[in-house]
Amino acid sequence: MQSAEHKQKLLTTLTNLKAAVTSNIAAVMNGILADVIALYLKTKNFRWHMSGPHFRNYHLLLDEHGDQLFAVTDRSSSACASSVPLRSSRSAT
Repeated sequence: MQSAEHKQKLLTTLTNLKAAVTSNIAAVMNGILADVIALYLKTKNFRWHMSGPHFRNYHLLLDEHGDQLFAVTDRSSSACASSVPLRSSRSAT
């Protein structure tokens, strides 16, 4: 069985970035992620509330756009969650 210290050491990646810089990066990334999620939700909402002669084409276009936005949020949130190796703001204190 591995100790907690050993597990933390395995997750730690050496970096020359200071704690304040990593906190700023995390704050900016969280803001960008929130904006992309809001755009995703608005895209899906717009997709379901449209009508007209080009409904099907726009519906498919917005569905594809929503899928791409979701993929970005998935990758971005994974990057934010894996920022622990960079140095999390909790480990900087």
